[in-house]
Amino acid sequence: MIKYKRVLIFCLISFVLFIILQNIYPVPNFVTDSRMYIYGAADENSVVSYRPLGYSVFLKAVHNYNSSISAVVFAQYFLYLASTLFFLFTILKVFDLKPLYQNILFFFTLVNPPMLFLANSILSDSLFISLTVIWITLLIRILLYYRWMDIALMLLTLWCSFFVRYSVLVYPVLAIIVILLFLPHKLKKFSTIACILLLSAIFYQHTKSLVEDATGVSTFSGFGGWQLANNAMSVYERTPGAKVDTDDPDISLLDSLARKYADSVRKVNPNYNGVTEDDYMWLDASPFVVFKRWYRARNPFVDEFSAWTAESVILNKYAWDIIKQYPIRYFRYFVLPNARTFFIPEMNGLSAYTTPEIYQIPIVRQWYGLPERISNDANALLPRYLNEPFRDIYSLFSVAFVVTMLFYLMNPRKFILSAVPRKIIFSIAIFWLFLAGFNILVAPVHYRFIAMLFPIILCGILVVWGNYKKEGVRGNPGTAPTSKKYAADVAART
Repeated sequence: MIKYKRVLIFCLISFVLFIILQNIYPVPNFVTDSRMYIYGAADENSVVSYRPLGYSVFLKAVHNYNSSISAVVFAQYFLYLASTLFFLFTILKVFDLKPLYQNILFFFTLVNPPMLFLANSILSDSLFISLTVIWITLLIRILLYYRWMDIALMLLTLWCSFFVRYSVLVYPVLAIIVILLFLPHKLKKFSTIACILLLSAIFYQHTKSLVEDATGVSTFSGFGGWQLANNAMSVYERTPGAKVDTDDPDISLLDSLARKYADSVRKVNPNYNGVTEDDYMWLDASPFVVFKRWYRARNPFVDEFSAWTAESVILNKYAWDIIKQYPIRYFRYFVLPNARTFFIPEMNGLSAYTTPEIYQIPIVRQWYGLPERISNDANALLPRYLNEPFRDIYSLFSVAFVVTMLFYLMNPRKFILSAVPRKIIFSIAIFWLFLAGFNILVAPVHYRFIAMLFPIILCGILVVWGNYKKEGVRGNPGTAPTSKKYAADVAART
């Protein structure tokens, strides 16, 4: 049984901490991406940008309701709080956990410093994390209740998530696998899968058409080529003399610039690792940015965004040339280190507030009506002292989650779990596996990209060990003790 009084106490603690944080940092955290999102919200004609414009739509919607910048951070905070409670209450409807386990769940998921800091940032991370938690909760509810309403809401959440971050394109694959494996109702199973495929295809084609209309380049997103090429430079950083064999003049020029750059930084710092910081994507001296300037000089009528998008196609081919020619080195120098980083992620964006004085970014001042002189610099390092210890807790829970799932798979009869709870546990494991594989393969892992995993892996650990069958206790796995509320729902449905 859920003790709602204790839940309310944890919510109040979380809210008080957020109020304190918001008073310490009256201006939310801003980075370069923050300005792009606000430009997208303020510009009525924006249809495509370097990043998806879904977060810009969110900023615009909040601004239309309340033009204060505080309205944004409070909207993000309450959405995070609501999504987390929605997930936890759904889990606790099925698993009858001890009060101690419930307290651990609510404390670590609600009193969560990194999520509070992300909510107080003008970045898409908080919104995307909340949407992801809502989406996985609705997927679980589909397995519990088989209701059309949950299916419709899951599809709607998926559609909204598409526009916030393109990495969500891995979610349809996960949903299809879970529904194929665990949803017994054939009509709902295949109609849901058809809707997921249709939504994904419509979004992909729509976005690709917008990009092509704006730039003349037939590609889904310019970001992918830049990111993959940045990852592939891990080979050149650790392999003096590496070279791509190609007849393509653009690839040949890129390769020449990349080799010279890698050689020069290696001489200055033998341990240089610009891949983890995305240096090749953003530094003015990076070979890819130098190539973009050369491309624009050769095509003077091409604007900055179109040149960036066109180069992404070239960079994508260049990256695959490197990976195919040096597959073992790429695995050794990018994939393996990134797999380790998945368990101990970088705190990029969460170790310090980077907000400059507001007069340096007039679009923010104008959009939100802020005074010129507001600064957070005096407390810039506070996030490090709060967020990095929490990252270490996440690392411990991640290892514990893997050990727990492996132990459960090898010894299922040691746990008193009925069919539906087992489906939920497997769904959580599949979700973790997909996000782990995607993040490890696609880009250097930062905690803010995987923060949505924290409540999910913690739930996975506690619901498994909360149903561990002690020695000497008899029990049939098919008649597991689950939540009385869920049992009543099942009885009413049948």
